[in-house]
Order: sequence, then C-alpha cells, then structure tokens
Amino acid sequence: MPVPSKENATRAIERIAEILVAAGGTDGVISRRDYRNLLPTLPGFERALADAFFKFIDDRDDKPGARVTAKDITASLAYVKRHLIDAYNLSGQTFAPEEKAILPRPARLAAELTDILRKSPKSSTATGQDLLRILKDLTMSLIFDDFASEGENPIAPVFKPVLVKEITEETVQEVFALDDRDINQRIVRSFPLESDTNFWPNFVKLNTYIQRGDQAEELQIFMRTNLRDLTAVILGEDKTDANPRHRVLIIGISATGEIAGFESVVIWT
Repeated sequence: MPVPSKENATRAIERIAEILVAAGGTDGVISRRDYRNLLPTLPGFERALADAFFKFIDDRDDKPGARVTAKDITASLAYVKRHLIDAYNLSGQTFAPEEKAILPRPARLAAELTDILRKSPKSSTATGQDLLRILKDLTMSLIFDDFASEGENPIAPVFKPVLVKEITEETVQEVFALDDRDINQRIVRSFPLESDTNFWPNFVKLNTYIQRGDQAEELQIFMRTNLRDLTAVILGEDKTDANPRHRVLIIGISATGEIAGFESVVIWT
C-alpha cells in the first residue's frame, strides 16, 4: 500500500470528526449508543478510524459520567493533527503487538489511532485525467450485482469532462447523449446513493468473495471523498419483450464539476 501523506491522513481524520459530530444530532452530544449505531454503517477503513478516534476521545476525559461532545471532538481533532500527524512520520514502523500491550492506555490508543491513519486512502483532490486514471485502476476486475440483479457483471469507469452543478435526470440524459425514445436508454430510476445505506457494504462484501474486498473498499472511499452528490441511475424500461440487461450508472461530481464514477449492468428477466 502506498505511504499516505500527512494531507491524506489529515483529510481522513477530519472527515471522521464530521461524521461523529453529525451522529450526535442537534444536542451536540455523541452518546455511546450513537457511536455503536454509527459503526455498522461505515465502510471498513472509516469504521476502524471512527472506532479508534471515538475511544481516543472518550479516554481523554475519564471522569465518571463524562460524555463526548462536539467540543471534545474539535479539541481531540486538533490534538491528533498536531501531535499524531504533524509530529510523527506516518510511514514509520508500527508498534509490535507486545510493545503496544505494555503501553499506558492513552499511549496505546494513540498508537492504534496512528496505525490506522497510516492506511489513509489516496488523496481526495483528484480531478481530470488523474481522476480517470485512478478510477481505471480501482474498478479493474471488480463486479456488481445490486438492485435485485439476477447476475453479476463487471464494472467500468465513467468519466465525462463536462462542468455540471448538480446531477439530475435531464443532466444525465444530456451528458450521456441518451435517446428517451429508445426504451433501453430511458431513465427509469435515479436516487441519491446515500439513501441506500446497504449499497457500499454489499458492494464490498460481493467483491470480498473474489478476493478483491480491499480494492472495492478503496474504490468506495475514493469515490465518497472525491465525488459529491453520488447518484444511482438505472436505464431501460422493464419490459418482458425487451433487453433484460439494464445499464446502471453510479456517478457523482468532482471538485471541478466533472461527472465520474462507474457503470455496470443489472439483469432483470
């Protein structure tokens, strides 16, 4: 795995801090129940980092009945960025298990958090041809079978060097030159990907069966950190006398307005 830069590690921990604050809702308190409910919704790397970061924050205030608040998260984020990211070489060797076991609890939690930060995903500022190149690498050999598909199909990168502000059915139709008169090109369903909390876990699980779970996880982290407004778009009316293969687009908008992601096929008979 490539050595992550401090920028990548910083971006990763900042995102987790935002996720934890959001999990607390309007009262600004992230309860242990909020924390336990949050973890299963996160992909592997983010789940591990959120788990380590929450435990690190919780341990910094060991008073009986102490609660984790948004203020605690902000303070701990500043501490991690200054003392665990800026002060240490994240490419250095990790503690051996027996070494970590004898550390005081605060130091052990800090060491575990630092170890996870070393695994921070690739930079989340990729645009243009860099974005396409990374998508080509990360989509290679992965498969897809969601949305009640009756079979698995390979995925392929999508990249449209256009400038858009939002993803709508009209935008997709124009950018992908879809002919609404052709029932196979007609958009039959589109929805924000965040509304389907099982999408990414199912995608990673499917590819784990073919020994590509780590790659699938890296792809979803890369897309979620590079692309906003991730959207699923399904083409082709479900007619028994028509082609049972329906094109699926999983796309979002890059920092510079390009449409990117991946596409595949679902089979409905």
